[in-house]
Amino acid sequence: MGGLRYEDDDQDREGAEGRAFCDKLFKIEKELSSLTAEERLIKRQEKSKPVLEAFWCWLEKLNPFCSM
Repeated sequence: MGGLRYEDDDQDREGAEGRAFCDKLFKIEKELSSLTAEERLIKRQEKSKPVLEAFWCWLEKLNPFCSM
């Protein structure tokens, strides 16, 4: 049963890491809410794109068989 606990810890840690990426993206969106659509697009390219790229790299590291 010790192995099961180890797997649970890994899943908890991975879940927290994944949620942190999502939290960053939601925070960025909140910061951009007062901008025009065009300004948001520019700022998303600047701020959100690197977070999304890091998120995808992290996902591929977790499961390299699912990379596109």
